[in-house]
Amino acid sequence: MYEIKQILQDKSFVREIESLSEEKRESLFLRYCKIILTNFSSLFIKEIWKDDQLLKYSYYWFSANNHLILGWDNAPRHNKVKSFPYHKHTADGVQPSDERNLPDVIEYIGSNF
Repeated sequence: MYEIKQILQDKSFVREIESLSEEKRESLFLRYCKIILTNFSSLFIKEIWKDDQLLKYSYYWFSANNHLILGWDNAPRHNKVKSFPYHKHTADGVQPSDERNLPDVIEYIGSNF
């Protein structure tokens, strides 16, 4: 399992971690976070881990005026997507996704910022 602060360290496009909540429930580790980027867009993070394995995630990136830029998750809803259950939500609908964890998403955002 990675540390969010370590992943974000030295990322010039990150303004601040506005909130970070981490809790352990029995064998699960839950993490919720909101990151503000330098253009005032926001990244909302939700992860559920078990035994150092990322079970479920959602990473949603919103513009400063709260419009969806991109959202990544692995909810098993879109079984027609080539990368099922991994997918991303765009303005054009649901698409396959190669980004499957927070480091991947941060790299994507950084390269498209």
